[in-house]
Amino acid sequence: MKVIIEAQGACVVNPRGIHVYAIELIRGLLKRESHKYGLAFFDYLGERGSRKLIKKRFSGLKTEVFECNDINYAYLNYDLAYLKKSYNDYIGTDADVFHITAPYTVPAKIRGQMIVTIHDMIPVLPFYGVLPYYNPYPEVAHNLQRICNNDATVIAVSHATKTDIVNYTDIPEERVHVVYSGIDHDTHFPQKNAEALKRLGVGARFFLCIGMAHEYRKNFERILQAFEIVAEKNDDVQLVSIGVHIPDNIKKLVANSEYKERIVLLQYVSDDEKRWLLSDTEALLYPSIYEGFGLPIVEAMACGAPVIASDTSSMPEAAGDCAILVDPYSVENMAHEMERVLNNQSLKTEVMPKGIAHSKKFTWEKTAEETEKVYSSRS
Repeated sequence: MKVIIEAQGACVVNPRGIHVYAIELIRGLLKRESHKYGLAFFDYLGERGSRKLIKKRFSGLKTEVFECNDINYAYLNYDLAYLKKSYNDYIGTDADVFHITAPYTVPAKIRGQMIVTIHDMIPVLPFYGVLPYYNPYPEVAHNLQRICNNDATVIAVSHATKTDIVNYTDIPEERVHVVYSGIDHDTHFPQKNAEALKRLGVGARFFLCIGMAHEYRKNFERILQAFEIVAEKNDDVQLVSIGVHIPDNIKKLVANSEYKERIVLLQYVSDDEKRWLLSDTEALLYPSIYEGFGLPIVEAMACGAPVIASDTSSMPEAAGDCAILVDPYSVENMAHEMERVLNNQSLKTEVMPKGIAHSKKFTWEKTAEETEKVYSSRS
């Protein structure tokens, strides 16, 4: 079987989220050598140097590469010529299966069976329509219709996301397969480095949140309120947040906090620094309002960290029975559990081995294996 994977998600310098998914899934599939694999991507006039990134990331792995330099990927959803012409003609090959690793650009026409991974349904969920926050992916609704039009098969990263897909689209339930993403266990494992954390401005006792400063659904405002309750009683505890982008409204909230001197906003951190933070934190705070899956929960467990996460959407799936689940709308519930973890060493000792064992269920090797089963089901 010939399988073409759209490798656009792998063509970024600092990958995160769906980009990590694309890179790790491709590596896992190419290592298996079960099919004749090829990678396709768009790089207008070669200006982004994507071929070099592809070559670097998948060096030594057998694959064909199909590069289209005639059109800008960022405008594919709006380019009339692209909507009329087959995807195959742009990338220059046919195949049995084409896997689009995220639904941000879905071909209108394609020769072959289309597989699309949907990581979440955030762009079409109701809360984006009633809250004053910008929806960064308005084109996804159109792409969901193209998935239907092409009789495509969908990979959902959780059962919660599958339920949302069925509820909010016309995609039949039988065409939606759940395949969990994995984590890199060579990167995520218990390892402390107090000196390195000190250089980051992080002290001995701190709560950590990842990506929580991005947008409304990440719930940073309530995290901050819960921290302030805990900080009033514990004068040595910090709140540390990792987020590539820190919006002005978040900076303002922190600046106005009575405990701003104990709040550390970090932007990009290395894999090592992230591991050291996860390994030393009192708990990962992940009380998001909605997630497609919530891989940071699993990453934290792999590093031995206790986790306080939401009891909504996909997060109970990610957490299993190894995390403390809270109502994401209840600041008091959140603060209570933070206080309980902070002052209960036996609790942390108890959850650490359970979390590490649970995290081992999520590997990129397993993701690749399950993904190939989806390929075979519709080829």
